[in-house]
Amino acid sequence: MKAAVAVLLFLGASVRADVYLQAVRGSNNRLDERGRERANANRLFDSQNNNRGGYNVGHLTYYTGEAVPISWTNQHGSGQYQLKETELLLQYTCDPLMRDGTTTNRIPDNPTNCQDYDCDTDVEYGRHESWASYQYCKASERNKGLFTANQNLNNRRSAIYTRQDSAGTRYGYECPEERDYYPYWRSSMWRDMAIYTNTVDRCTAYQEESQNVKARSECRFTDDYWENELYGYVQNNNDGQLPLNRDDCVNNTNGWYNSSVTNTFMYKYEWVDTPSHGIAAPLCTETRTTRANHHGTPGDRAYWTHNWKVPTSVLSMEGHDQCCVIRLRYNMTSDEYQAWEAADSINAGLDSRNNSEDQNPNPNDDPAWVRIWEDFGLDYDDIEQSFDPADADDAEQKQSRGYVFRNDPEVDPFGLGTFGEDSGTESNILLQLAINTDQFGRTFQDRTHCFSVKNRNDAGITDTRDITLVTVQGKRGNIVQVYPATEYFFIPEPAVIYADSYVHFCWTGSNRNPENNDGQGLQGTDRSNICPLTQDQFNKQAGVDGGEEGNYGDVDGYLLQRVGGSVGDLGNNYPDWLREPSYGMPVYYNYAPKRDLPRKSAAKFPSAAAESDYDLETYPYNDPYNEFYFSERGEVSQMAGMSEEILGALCTTRRPDELVGDGGLLDFGNMEEFDDAGTTFCIEPVKVDSSEGLWNFLCTRNNNFSNRSQKGSLQVSNAYNAWVSATKNGYFGEANSGQAKIVILPDSVNDGDSLDFMVTTWLNRGGESTIVQLSGSDGGAFAADALVDDRWIELWIPYTGKSLSYPKAWYRESPSDDWSEHSDASIENEASTSYGVVNVSEGGYYTISNEPDILAYCAVIVGILLFATALFFVVKRNCIAKH
Repeated sequence: MKAAVAVLLFLGASVRADVYLQAVRGSNNRLDERGRERANANRLFDSQNNNRGGYNVGHLTYYTGEAVPISWTNQHGSGQYQLKETELLLQYTCDPLMRDGTTTNRIPDNPTNCQDYDCDTDVEYGRHESWASYQYCKASERNKGLFTANQNLNNRRSAIYTRQDSAGTRYGYECPEERDYYPYWRSSMWRDMAIYTNTVDRCTAYQEESQNVKARSECRFTDDYWENELYGYVQNNNDGQLPLNRDDCVNNTNGWYNSSVTNTFMYKYEWVDTPSHGIAAPLCTETRTTRANHHGTPGDRAYWTHNWKVPTSVLSMEGHDQCCVIRLRYNMTSDEYQAWEAADSINAGLDSRNNSEDQNPNPNDDPAWVRIWEDFGLDYDDIEQSFDPADADDAEQKQSRGYVFRNDPEVDPFGLGTFGEDSGTESNILLQLAINTDQFGRTFQDRTHCFSVKNRNDAGITDTRDITLVTVQGKRGNIVQVYPATEYFFIPEPAVIYADSYVHFCWTGSNRNPENNDGQGLQGTDRSNICPLTQDQFNKQAGVDGGEEGNYGDVDGYLLQRVGGSVGDLGNNYPDWLREPSYGMPVYYNYAPKRDLPRKSAAKFPSAAAESDYDLETYPYNDPYNEFYFSERGEVSQMAGMSEEILGALCTTRRPDELVGDGGLLDFGNMEEFDDAGTTFCIEPVKVDSSEGLWNFLCTRNNNFSNRSQKGSLQVSNAYNAWVSATKNGYFGEANSGQAKIVILPDSVNDGDSLDFMVTTWLNRGGESTIVQLSGSDGGAFAADALVDDRWIELWIPYTGKSLSYPKAWYRESPSDDWSEHSDASIENEASTSYGVVNVSEGGYYTISNEPDILAYCAVIVGILLFATALFFVVKRNCIAKH
């Protein structure tokens, strides 16, 4: 067969490297197991992960346009500090027959073992890919142009056999070849969401080849043959009869059969064009750096998180109300051989020409044709015996010194030598390496349980309003019992909600956690709730960097807790009042406090005496940070302006429509620790009001002081944050409607450097322009050292223009500085938004003002004078003519 397609192989190191979706919760093939180990690693897909991973099943619901935080941990690291190449691919799909199932048994392949002879509809079994897709996988010819190293595929023809899965083990209905390779050359139901790569030069090729935008063509059975001649299913696992190229498909000499329906000879195969998914190309950007052998955060406070905005196109996919699933695939690449043809190419660096020369190789003895020895100054004469099957293993090792590509080679870094000048004893020092050639290039993955998607318009939410999910990550138990998951916490951290937008509270627990896992409430169950935290018990502004000179905190709210801008204190463990008692006793009710702005200190401002004399130097009203902390009335409203009914539902997990009488609650049994509450809590998105602030809350069930802490923060802000990463090939990132935009032209960043920073857009509240801040991606100073000399960033600032005016850009380094003139700005219009565009190369604050255009005014005045003069002469002439 011809070498059909040159493709990218997802490569991995030869270690037990795992990837786990933490939020949204990944299954790792788990369903509702009582033990810590999953029951069946073959149930739905091949994760290649350890059995301890995965969350029990729980069904969540999202809305179109909702921002869903997808976080994960990847064990063997990412980023170039240790690995030359790392790839992570996020995908999603929806289907009316996808389901979690009710048993941990694997779905059958033979329809006679399923109810009504239809495995697709047998709800006992979990199902992602369709039964037909797996039949086609068995029937499709495997790509024999691929690098399979020295793995023995025994001349198997089918696409269910790969270097990683040479035995063709079945995992649900997943096709092994589709799982291991990306982009796949046949059609796939998976839609690409985002690609994270160490080599962003490859992004253009990834995006162009994604099935989101590019159709697929493939050889398939004709309908008559599929429906009438296959006798139920493809019974031969090594079928592999469907060619990969068009000529072999339409000109196949075995392509004719005698139809049992028409009793005539008919064509068996046809070449079919499968259209693209018809959606935007996936986001492609650079990986974050994570440490190897570690399931945790990538060097900062938050987990590696991709914020997915649920696309409206999901509604056009049949069955979106029943089940959608997210898939994360992960690879690492060893530097021992060239995985890709070039840095900007997705063609394979190795192919079938690099496979073992032996037709039936033994991976333990017969090396692949990967010239590792050349990197160590050896030539073929040194290693020739390693490729001679007649030589014993010991002889091979002595000649090649072990620098060949095979399983567990014994390398001899010192070479044949003597020990002791007079001993005359020759010896080798052999060091065995833990290398398995079917894993030295490996795909790992995790998938979520089923979730559903609803139309935001059905909930009365317009397309112009943001929806942000607040959910729970982690599960019941101490840190050792739940690993590689985590103990409970709320995500996002903090949840930043933009004023006048919506927050969606939705989380799920379980009734079947291991019985001996630590935690409060009924053994084996996990539950969560949200209750407000009581107020500060001491002044936490003292000792903060900046002190009275003014520390504004960062825009993510981490320091905002410490400067008096929060309601409720994360250092406390008692919830605040939700409702003021009505029986006349004195109460301490501060969940809706009247919070004043900071007063001027007597030491700094001796004349400050008036009650209304706010410290407007440290917190000036025209400073966006001031709006971030406080409303102009100097007050903070009840949590995001939500009603008492909503707050009560969050705190008790009882829905607002279950409130009865004059504030009484229906009793559902033992609810002190939510033993009789449902596992899942979801309410419709709630609109937050326009009062900015930061509120802290806790889960009363899982907050065991000194053992476990489940707390979170809800921040209502008038600012959008967007993380930007750029290399010499351009900008990777995205901005929401109304945010500032960044344009970085190719070759503006130094070769090998990465420019990473945060863009904060302070929303326009009736003024002419927004205020935009450029800062370091970690909230620190913005570093432009990665920019090529004399190059710049184009900053597009949303603003409202005025007639007879021109836009001028202004700059200040910090909120306490005065604005200084920066430059003129050009005007651009895009998607009904007007921007003032300015070139910048340093961090700080930028805004646009409308300055009077003297020339325009002069032109208008001259025009008026000319018109008046002309009018005068016309009137004069007409009057003279009449007389």
